[in-house]
Amino acid sequence: MILADEIGLGKSVQALEAAMEFRCHWPLLIVTSASKKDQWIELVKSRIINANVLVLEKDKKSSNKLSTENSLKYLSATVIENSIVILVYE
Repeated sequence: MILADEIGLGKSVQALEAAMEFRCHWPLLIVTSASKKDQWIELVKSRIINANVLVLEKDKKSSNKLSTENSLKYLSATVIENSIVILVYE
């Protein structure tokens, strides 16, 4: 599905509502910029009661980046069924 409306018309809400139809197949991955992270967290909390949300982002105090292999191990060890992972990039 591709949502291509003008800015401010609720594409994020539409995408989250569509994802709810497939909740039995979660975890759900949301990839967003750092500037939109808080908006996504609030949207998820307001629309999905008792949502298990895991936010993954680079530690700004550390110059070390996680390797892809370590990131995948971390995800597989911590993500549980019916959870939402918000992956933040800069």
